[in-house]
Amino acid sequence: MNETLQVVNAIITDEAGRSLLLHRNTPSLKHWEFPGGPIDAGESGRDALHRQTFETTGLNIEVVDYLDRTKFLEEGRQLECAWYSGRVLMRGRPKIKKPEIHDSFMYVDISRPRLAAYYQLSLSVEGFVRWQRSRLSPDV
Repeated sequence: MNETLQVVNAIITDEAGRSLLLHRNTPSLKHWEFPGGPIDAGESGRDALHRQTFETTGLNIEVVDYLDRTKFLEEGRQLECAWYSGRVLMRGRPKIKKPEIHDSFMYVDISRPRLAAYYQLSLSVEGFVRWQRSRLSPDV
């Protein structure tokens, strides 16, 4: 039996409140997704998110809040994903640093559930509500 791969994803917003999406363009997967990736051994979810975001986009982020944990299958592998909210530090523009995986990016307003579903947001309803509330918090 295959071991579950531990991954992180984040809804990372810019100063306008739009969320960063990366377009995965590999032979087996072509879709828009949120920044993130596998957690290395001994690494915390927050540390993995900082590393993965920088490695794929060149952006430094602030991890704001834990949102949810979901499980799903991708390419026949079981993944367990910790979801966080985050924001870009210092008005940086993303770069495609792994063109073999991603070919473009965009910022979108995913605050409406229909748009979130379109962009394959696999967050639970409770996690989506926590993200919505974190956007309204004066501390965030």
